[in-house]
Amino acid sequence: MRVIFYYRDKKVSPLFRRIATDTTAYIYFRALAVYSLGECGNSNDLNLLIRLLHTKNPLFREYVASAIGKLNDSVDVHPISGLLNKERNVFVRKTLEAASRGSRTKGHYLKSTVLDKNSTLKKIPFYPCENSPADTVSVSIIDSETKQIPVAKRCVPPHMQYKSNKSLYELIEFPLRSFGIKDQWGIHVGDDSGWLFPGLPIHAILDGIVVRIQHEQSWGNLVAVESRLCDNSPVTVYYGHLSSYICVKTGDIVKSGELIGETALSFTVDNGGYLAHLHLGIEKVKHSEAQIKGWSFTDERWINPIDFINNYSSGCSAK
Repeated sequence: MRVIFYYRDKKVSPLFRRIATDTTAYIYFRALAVYSLGECGNSNDLNLLIRLLHTKNPLFREYVASAIGKLNDSVDVHPISGLLNKERNVFVRKTLEAASRGSRTKGHYLKSTVLDKNSTLKKIPFYPCENSPADTVSVSIIDSETKQIPVAKRCVPPHMQYKSNKSLYELIEFPLRSFGIKDQWGIHVGDDSGWLFPGLPIHAILDGIVVRIQHEQSWGNLVAVESRLCDNSPVTVYYGHLSSYICVKTGDIVKSGELIGETALSFTVDNGGYLAHLHLGIEKVKHSEAQIKGWSFTDERWINPIDFINNYSSGCSAK
């Protein structure tokens, strides 16, 4: 059934509307239908989506808010501003804020410099091996040395499903905690989550500055944010396998919880050909020294994201 959500023709919109409004359907399929409505870009769906913002399920509401944001270039979304003060879920509220600002711009990376053999930009491979799959790269970066990196005062999860969709992990036989797994490529130095949830809104876990937006064959679309912890030590956080709807650009200062983008459809160029999911990596260096790998022969440069989020949730007030 998930195959139907790959269609982006407005002629299919009536089917998506029926699924999205069917209160007897699984909330998962209703969310995917809403995601598809946003992708179809039919401005006539705005009123329906605004009505769906009153649904009780917060994950569904966030998908609705995200879909509204994709229509923001073609329609007036001021009616949702009144719902912001009433929204109690922080993830939904942040996605609604982004929708009301009209900050969802498709394809930042398409405007980036294409990396070639004569480029001074550093290629960031997903795998550590020389015989790993070949990567084609498009990169937009800034020199964070010339920017003032904000101190991250608290940490939040990257999305509403973080650590919660265990049954979907078991379905594809992938463990809930993926950091440190060993395979032919080395050690997995990030945490994969949000499996099988394309269009899942992804939020910044820390305050920081967007230092890299890139598209690469293995990573798909990736956003990297450099932050400073309370002890002034640097970290580079990267969010991989995103769709082409990137809500930030290089040089932006982001706050924890701010919307960055969304997970891409499974098996697409956008996400590097994988099942839909987020790869969250945290490297204990500034961006200019970061390797930004998905797999490595050693994990000494990386922090386990789940442990970090749990331990740094209180930020500078943590003991």
